[in-house]
Amino acid sequence: MAVGVLSIYFVSCKKEKKEDTPKTPESRQSILSKENWVISTVEIGGQDIWSSFIVQACYKDNEYNFKTNDTLEIYDKVIKCDAADPDTLYNNYKLLDAENKMYLNLELTPIIKINDTATLIELTNSKLKMIANYSGSPATVTFIKK
Repeated sequence: MAVGVLSIYFVSCKKEKKEDTPKTPESRQSILSKENWVISTVEIGGQDIWSSFIVQACYKDNEYNFKTNDTLEIYDKVIKCDAADPDTLYNNYKLLDAENKMYLNLELTPIIKINDTATLIELTNSKLKMIANYSGSPATVTFIKK
């Protein structure tokens, strides 16, 4: 009987486990603006032109920072196309349609320019993938975290 009383005592004194409060999902804006991004691929017609000889190395090391004020800062890193180029360029972007689309006016290189509302295919803490119009063709642009 003593064992039964002690069992009831310990069970009744057991602390109630608090239910975990569900976390609010992080906004796409917050994910975008945390760190710098670099372009890993620009695919047009199934071909990755970013990795090809078409794109000079001086563009491939650029970093992109999507600021919370809708400013896109582009940092010209170690490899410069022209020593006189500024270290930082400024463009605008805007998340639209419940953060599923992004208006982007961006010159990746003198021949690769995006002035379109891109559809965001994937956005995680490590990858941003979008489809945008490039010279009348859909281009898939993938950024990864620096």
